[in-house]
Amino acid sequence: MKHYKNEIIIGLLMIGFSIAFYYLYGILLPFILGMLLAFSAKPIITRIQKIVKNKGLATTIFLGINAGLIILFFVFFTNYINRDFKRLNQSFVFLTTKNQENLNQTTQKIKKYVSNLYDINQGKKLLKHKSDSIINTIKNIDYSKLDTESIKTSYEKITAIFQSQKKNTDQLKPKFSFLFILFSTIGYFILILYQLDYFTKIRQKYFGGKIKSIFHTIIDDFNQSFVKYLKLRTKIILLLSLIYISTFVILDMPGTILISLLIILLSYISYLQYLALIPLSISCMVLSLENPQSFLFYFSIVMAVFIVASIIEEWLLKPRIMKDNTGINPVIITLALSIWSYLLGMPGGLIAIPMTGLMIILFKQYFLKPYEEVIKN
Repeated sequence: MKHYKNEIIIGLLMIGFSIAFYYLYGILLPFILGMLLAFSAKPIITRIQKIVKNKGLATTIFLGINAGLIILFFVFFTNYINRDFKRLNQSFVFLTTKNQENLNQTTQKIKKYVSNLYDINQGKKLLKHKSDSIINTIKNIDYSKLDTESIKTSYEKITAIFQSQKKNTDQLKPKFSFLFILFSTIGYFILILYQLDYFTKIRQKYFGGKIKSIFHTIIDDFNQSFVKYLKLRTKIILLLSLIYISTFVILDMPGTILISLLIILLSYISYLQYLALIPLSISCMVLSLENPQSFLFYFSIVMAVFIVASIIEEWLLKPRIMKDNTGINPVIITLALSIWSYLLGMPGGLIAIPMTGLMIILFKQYFLKPYEEVIKN
């Protein structure tokens, strides 16, 4: 027991933190994300300090440059973004209006086809006859023998229990909006940047020595399985996104920005980007109505681009960039996203992959490894 004292303490702290995080994720998540972003920005601020010696001034310059880049992005791309979304909206309206007659004809054909297979009027008469028969049977039941008052009282007591439990759960677990978490993260990020030396000293003081040796394996595994994988995967996605975006711009595809962002997000799970073909098929349909070319012409081009991108990824980019960094299995990632999104909503989706990676590492380190040693002995 004494041999595993540190591990037990860390385990209990992690359990306590997990419970607190579940109920207060809207407060803790922005702090954690702000902390991670601040430490990620530390190397850039250190480089700025080579020119500007003052730490506070270097931090202000870093924040000013980032704010300037964001403003420039909105200045130059706002019109294009508005045009793209406006065109996408108008395209769907145009698609519906243009094909309203065809939709009505299709509806009539379906009704005619169903009526040929089955007499609808006869079905209505039969349904009315059966429903009248059921109603008459219910009316003729003798309810005098039933103790309706006891049933009513029991029902009210049972429902009151569940309503009370649900009400108590809702009161215990506060709701946090995505915008609240976003702006809180930005606020913590800015505050921690100016107090980064303080947090660096805490990390060195309390996470050094024995604690560092305990966390060393976990941190290395986490960096290998998630952080490094995420960086390398992002490189591949950004390179492939150039192919997708170039194709959409050349074709003048409605919804280029929205669909491109969707593809980038889905690409973090291998082969899931093919789900973007569903909205793309609608955009191709709109293009076929606006231009003389057919739907198959545009959709074939899009499909060919997806296939070429997959070939480039598998045969060229993965062997050179990813190498042996396989990361978490795509099936496990999908399951993790489902569970965490169900528990915490959109914030849960943001932390699903890193938290799952950390849990897998801890499970291997503290459960599977001792179990394997017991089997060997």
